[in-house]
This record gives sequence, C-alpha cells and structure tokens, in this order.
Amino acid sequence: MGIQTYPEDELISIPNNANLKAQLCSPKKMYTETGKIKCESKESMLKRGIQSPDEADAVALAYIPKAGGQKHVVGKMDDSFLDSININWDQPEFKNRNFAALVIDKDMSISGLCAVYDEEVNKLYVHNEIMLDHIDPDKASRELIQKMYLKKYTADRIVGNKIMFQEFKKTFQKELNRRLWAELSSFQTVSIKPPRRYDPVGSLSVLLNMVNSKTIIIEKKCMNTYNQFISWKLERGKVEFSGMREAILLIISELMTYEAFVKKAMMVPEYSKPLGGAPKVVVTTGNPLGV
Repeated sequence: MGIQTYPEDELISIPNNANLKAQLCSPKKMYTETGKIKCESKESMLKRGIQSPDEADAVALAYIPKAGGQKHVVGKMDDSFLDSININWDQPEFKNRNFAALVIDKDMSISGLCAVYDEEVNKLYVHNEIMLDHIDPDKASRELIQKMYLKKYTADRIVGNKIMFQEFKKTFQKELNRRLWAELSSFQTVSIKPPRRYDPVGSLSVLLNMVNSKTIIIEKKCMNTYNQFISWKLERGKVEFSGMREAILLIISELMTYEAFVKKAMMVPEYSKPLGGAPKVVVTTGNPLGV
C-alpha cells in the first residue's frame, strides 16, 4: 500500500505530548448498524479501564469544521439550563463546595462567578455573577461578601486569573485580600488565590460533558453569564478564554482537584483514598427564598 497524502490545509499540528498522543490513540474504530464509521464511546472505553480522554476531546473540539467560519463552543446550552436557585444554608446534611472566580480582562474590567457544587446530586449551581467596569478592590470585596454570602457560609476557594497575580496587578489582589480580612476575620479567613492547577483545555472538556449531562444550572438572573456562554464561538479554530467564560473554567479547574467531583463528573475509577470534609449546604431549584 502507498502512503496516502492530504492537502496541507487539511493537516493539523499538535504538541509532542505523550499523554495527548496516547489519548488520541485510545478510542477504537467502530461501526454503526448501518455500517458508518464511528468513534468508540467513553462508556465503552471506561469498561476497558481507560479514563475519559479530556485532552483529546479538547483537540477534537478545536478542529471541528466551522459553519460560516464559526462554531458554538457550548453547542447544546439553551434556556432549559436557567432556573431559580434556592440555597438553603440551614441544612448541613449534604456535601457542597462554595467557589468564586474573578477575572481581570484586557480592558481592565472585572468579571466573576459564584457557584456551589452539590456533591449529592453532582450538579454545579452558578447562582451569582459579578461585573465591574474597572479595577476596584473595595467594590470587588463587597460583591464577593454579598454574593457568596461570606458572613453566613464558609468559602472553599476564591480564585483569580493569571493576570491578577502579575507584578503590575498585585496591588489590586493585595488590597482586595486586605479588605476581605477586615470584613471577615471574625468569621473566617478568606483571600483570593491563584488556581491550584489551571487547565483551561481540560476544564472546557469537562464543561461540555456537564452541558451534555445537564449537571450545570445557571440562576435566571445571571443573564450576562448565560449570554456569554451561548455566544461562545470558535474564532478561526481558537477558543477565547475571557470574562465569565474564563471564570467558569477557573471554577471547574478547582473542582477537578476534588476527588468526589472527579469520580462523578469525569467518570474515572474509584480512588482508594476517600475525600474528607464536613457536609455543608443543600441546593435546590424552584422559587428563590431571596437570600
């Protein structure tokens, strides 16, 4: 057999990364009932002991053919993902994680999201958004305290994007942490920190899985977030990470450091070491209580 050649504009270039190459080679070539070629499903791969190929997913996503030059990143999200979210702070029998992410954008505006992950039902509830038109540590601290209910409920993690921790932006981060300490030191120690392991490509793949399985819910009042998600498109084969879009990926990256989330949301085999931590708060959908 001769070597098959392809036009140069049909070829792609990928990093020389052993894990990525292994993931791309992991799925088997399979066939539908009508004889069409298909890729082996993740469920079938899991039965063979192969974990979800998140990096390979992201590469495939980046090279999806674009209709009219663009392709929606979160293609299956519609208004069925919007709901009124009621956070009941008084029932401690469920395990939950309370997160927020702040993003400084190129225009020096600030975008942020507040979210609770309910381990019991394996759902991420985006219940509040933060939008500031300029860098203001005082306003940012007030927004976080109010919208994360930090005088009622302990925060698991507040993270900022990379630009927030660059040398010329550290003043904002330090001032924000100083104000959070001044307001909350009698209740809890809270500060904004860099993510423990920010993986935008892997987080985007997990976000797509959450959208497909409807394990992410957005509060109805968070319309800026919803609009950014449904208008999120590939631009010349590239995915833009900014604003609320980057904030949700930062939160998912943090969730990916928790074994309970990894086991449920990413469908990987059981770990030998259980996740510790006390139960916290229950989240339901329905009529909001106005907290």
